[in-house]
Amino acid sequence: MTWKNYLEETLNSITDQTFFENIEVLLVDDGSTDKSGDIVDEYASKYDNVYAFHKENERQSVARNFALSYAKGEYIHFMDSDDLIKYDAYEKLYSFAKKGDYDVVTFNYLRSDNKKTWKVANQQDVFDEFVGDIENTNLSEFKELCWDMTNCNKIVKKELLTERNISYHDKNILYEDNLLWIEIYFNAEKIAVLKEYLYFWRYRDDLSSTTQTYALNLGNKLFEMVYLVNEFLKDHITDETILHKQYEKLLTINLYFFIVAIQSYPEEHQESLFENAYEMANVVPKEIYASLNSYFQVLYLMVENKDWDALLKYLSYNFKRNPKLPDDFDKKYIKKLKFDIDSYSEKLDSKAKEVSLEDDNLVIEFRNYVPFNPENNYNSVNFKLLNDETEVFLDSEYIKDNKLYIPIKSIGNGETKIITSYNYDNIKIGC
Repeated sequence: MTWKNYLEETLNSITDQTFFENIEVLLVDDGSTDKSGDIVDEYASKYDNVYAFHKENERQSVARNFALSYAKGEYIHFMDSDDLIKYDAYEKLYSFAKKGDYDVVTFNYLRSDNKKTWKVANQQDVFDEFVGDIENTNLSEFKELCWDMTNCNKIVKKELLTERNISYHDKNILYEDNLLWIEIYFNAEKIAVLKEYLYFWRYRDDLSSTTQTYALNLGNKLFEMVYLVNEFLKDHITDETILHKQYEKLLTINLYFFIVAIQSYPEEHQESLFENAYEMANVVPKEIYASLNSYFQVLYLMVENKDWDALLKYLSYNFKRNPKLPDDFDKKYIKKLKFDIDSYSEKLDSKAKEVSLEDDNLVIEFRNYVPFNPENNYNSVNFKLLNDETEVFLDSEYIKDNKLYIPIKSIGNGETKIITSYNYDNIKIGC
């Protein structure tokens, strides 16, 4: 697909909304050098509630603050120019928000490319660990919100932003969402969590999405975010559990993916980027590291030791899929790795590969694995079908050669979900 197709798909997913006449759409052409400006002008001329703005190229956060200054709506939603939103999302979200007069409604989303969709791992604690929606909560009561810091899956009351003077930071930082949303969550008195998938966050192989573009100074940009978030935490957050989750997210997601990305940079830039990682890791209180699994403890011990050669080698092993130490692994780190214990805190990774019909069965070829856990360490995988009418359990007799055979008669009307779980030393763990 071309940039033109992506942008038009995004805009059509907005103009096709069941609630379209009740929203205003602010399109900011941030100094584009392609034909994006012409496309936003075309949509603005076609619809009375679509507005096009053109400004010099600065930063994404500046463009969003620019749009906020013109927004008149009761609730705000930020959307990237290549993503998609479900056709009835805004109607559902506004109705849900008004019902409880919520400051923020956060909702489930999926990543997607041109071939598949998948869940984001760090969102599972927010949306998968409870039954039904959460209709009235806040950061103190539902601390798992610390894992939910993306822009795309929330609406927020504009009044909250205005009264508390909340906007994107004007510095050129990476993952600016983290700073904005910890501030919003801290100030929001009433938050709702909607479990339905309403948004599709597109993954672009060409890495041209605004949220997937990196530059060689990304270490400085990320460090600035870490510093600012840390200052906010020190000044405003006293709850130790919230602090712990925020630092854990930094270490296992933001900083971790930064460290992984260093491998792809030219060798002459790697050491300075690793030094950035060292500086960021030192922002985190030392006691937080003890709560991480052994994989991350060893990784950050290498960072602390500035053992960059060992770290690069460590990152080259796929321990999650094959938790076996190579013969030449550095002995001073071996005794600290305990993959058998690490696997207990991991979730089953279950993905459907192919779907077909065979006789009276829907046949799904699947792939299951538990990170840090050899496949033969868990004794059974079970499946459960859930829909509005039925709840059906499928045991091992329905599984043959990594294929699940679902009798057509067991699938009820409406949407059916397949829930996967496994038994590991008599502990049932869901996917």
